[in-house]
Amino acid sequence: MTILSFHNKGNFLRKATSLAVLTALYTSPTVYAELDSQAFIIPKMIIKPSVLENSQQEILEHKDCTQDDWVTRENGILTGAQYNSANEVALLDAGNEVTYGEFNNYNQKVGFRECELKSEKVIKIPVLMVDWADFDPATDMSNPNNPDSIEGNEYKQRTIEEVKAFLNSGNSIAKYFKDVSGGKFRIEFEVFDWLRSSDDGSLIKPRSEYLSISEYDGRWYCDRNQVMKDVLKEAILNKGLDPNDYDINHNLRNQNEGLMNGAVLLYEGGPGSCSGYNMSWLEIGSFEPGEHVEKAVLNSFNLNELIVENPEQQQKLSALNKVLRVYNNIPEKSVYGSDYFGWAHELGHMFLGFPDYYYEKFNMGYFALSARTPSLDAFSPAGFEKWLFAKWIEPQELTESTVAQITSHDIADDAQYDSNTPYLYKHNIDGNPEHYLLIENRWFENSGNIHSSWVKQDPNYSGARDLQSGLQIFEVNLKHGYYNDKPSVYRYSKTSDPFTSQLESWAQGNEFKICYGTYCIELSDISAVGQEMSFSFSAFTDTDGDGIADENDAFPNDSNEWLDTDGDGIGNNADTDDDNDGVVDTNDAFP
Repeated sequence: MTILSFHNKGNFLRKATSLAVLTALYTSPTVYAELDSQAFIIPKMIIKPSVLENSQQEILEHKDCTQDDWVTRENGILTGAQYNSANEVALLDAGNEVTYGEFNNYNQKVGFRECELKSEKVIKIPVLMVDWADFDPATDMSNPNNPDSIEGNEYKQRTIEEVKAFLNSGNSIAKYFKDVSGGKFRIEFEVFDWLRSSDDGSLIKPRSEYLSISEYDGRWYCDRNQVMKDVLKEAILNKGLDPNDYDINHNLRNQNEGLMNGAVLLYEGGPGSCSGYNMSWLEIGSFEPGEHVEKAVLNSFNLNELIVENPEQQQKLSALNKVLRVYNNIPEKSVYGSDYFGWAHELGHMFLGFPDYYYEKFNMGYFALSARTPSLDAFSPAGFEKWLFAKWIEPQELTESTVAQITSHDIADDAQYDSNTPYLYKHNIDGNPEHYLLIENRWFENSGNIHSSWVKQDPNYSGARDLQSGLQIFEVNLKHGYYNDKPSVYRYSKTSDPFTSQLESWAQGNEFKICYGTYCIELSDISAVGQEMSFSFSAFTDTDGDGIADENDAFPNDSNEWLDTDGDGIGNNADTDDDNDGVVDTNDAFP
């Protein structure tokens, strides 16, 4: 789930939904979540950026990947960042805008990171656990629209020590990101003990006060926006949370405001009206009448805008100059259910800028962290995620026909990436740097990789969903917006079967060929799967589309002919005497 949408991989609200209803959903304080067996996803919203008024020269003056660790965009200016064409940038410092594509183009392109996070930095993430006195997950519905959303007698609230261990110790979420990044992305969770609405002087209201029934559909909704604001007030004023502890760069949005890296709200019990696996935001604006819902506005939120009645407490809040726009909203059940994937997926959105790629048009299957998962076990992100978004690895260019060696990027735990090792190949399609193929090698445990705990398959599936080791091939087209029908990133599958195509890789015995007009690319002679693989790569022009490269085609403009054995100017398909020996081919033992 991205920063711009809710998440339970259910159905979208249909675009035919009336504007009045959509307006109410986005402006009502009771809109923010519903997760049950019939969950929906509120359509994605894009920041509505102002038209770029600064000159290209002003942007160039801020192009520097060495001064800051994250790409940032402020009021149309790129700070501490390189830029791509059309002012495309990647995820900025967590808690700031995420924008895909041009400033004045709502059919947004995907923006990719230009700078990697420095490996010596450790990102501290506050985890704020909320406990309501008027809610018991063992007996109460986490979603009042779903009678089955009760945890029952098996529920037992996790202790602060258990949550810390899940997040920071052993095979934890922190260990996961350290391993899959080759040590380049390190995080540390600072877990605050349960913030209880029943504590003396608590600024967290009873849960019932955050719930209300929508007049549009008669269903209950929770004001997650206000929940997080109240939780922040409680943590800052009564539990010692200092926002300055979570600003990795101490960088400034302008000269007065800093950016918190991010935060996690952990709500007791299972997914429900006030908690689910998603990215949520602290402030949202309305959109102009008649505009498409994807043009909604995400407003910046400074912690000094938090409001309390106590004058002394208000003075303390008003002195804060830290912006926290987004946070991960995750249920406690993810801890006692050991849901590594949910945490890795959502944190990947918040810190690395992974969009959701589980939509059908991307055809990702189970091969990307931001797509589907074959189980609750997390596994290594795709090579394109590690490069385009995280900048943990860099591709090697394929510029001409060759036999290429490629190493799996599913490296061993505690290992580091070798800058000289080919983990990912890139080939610009017909020389276009904004349109290219990416080729990677996946090597999973069931095929021999026993070096990482993160590629294990879930035994409960009895192997039915085991991902195949082998090559994965992706096409990236920066001309296609994320919300276009044409995908910006597309995974090629070797079969049209709807189930097996989600799991299969390109392996020995397979051949891949695709043509873009007269420009064709082929992968052949693929070796046996393994940590190291090889394949033959060729790219060529085929003007007549007969499958023969122009350089090997005696008739490059005739799709019916490509060979002239006797050199008489007549192609073999039309020539009745290919060897020009005076004996027609039908009577010639050696034509």
